[in-house]
Amino acid sequence: MKIKLFILSLILIFTASTLTGCSFGVGGGGTSVKIEPVELTIWGLFDSSDAFNKMITAYRATRPHVKIHYYKIRWEDYEQKLIESWASDTGPDIFMIHNTWMDGYTDKIYPLSDKLTLPVISSTGVLKKEEKIIDKEFGALRPQELRNIFPT
Repeated sequence: MKIKLFILSLILIFTASTLTGCSFGVGGGGTSVKIEPVELTIWGLFDSSDAFNKMITAYRATRPHVKIHYYKIRWEDYEQKLIESWASDTGPDIFMIHNTWMDGYTDKIYPLSDKLTLPVISSTGVLKKEEKIIDKEFGALRPQELRNIFPT
């Protein structure tokens, strides 16, 4: 009796998967997600791109669709170029400012919120791998965590 039920179950599963078009990982019927390429621009002051290559390479290993361009801007030109680029809406995606300049930028920059929602690629399935882009919530770094990561 148990064997008949087992065989009947297999037949039902096979029939249902065939009729619905499921491939269970056979024959390339998997769903792929088209991820648009992203380019980020970083402006820095003191460090050459060599200082960031390891970090950029590690980031790109997890997000190969992201291309990062780092530009070192001369100290003498930095503030003027930054303000002009903001005015023309061509500013960098990530920028660095000297800590002594913070007072002059408080009306132009905002603190990071406590929680961030970012799109991430999620893989699901055991027999049939499927990638989906989902929104995931992350907690922002707290000042103490930053101090632990970047000791002074």
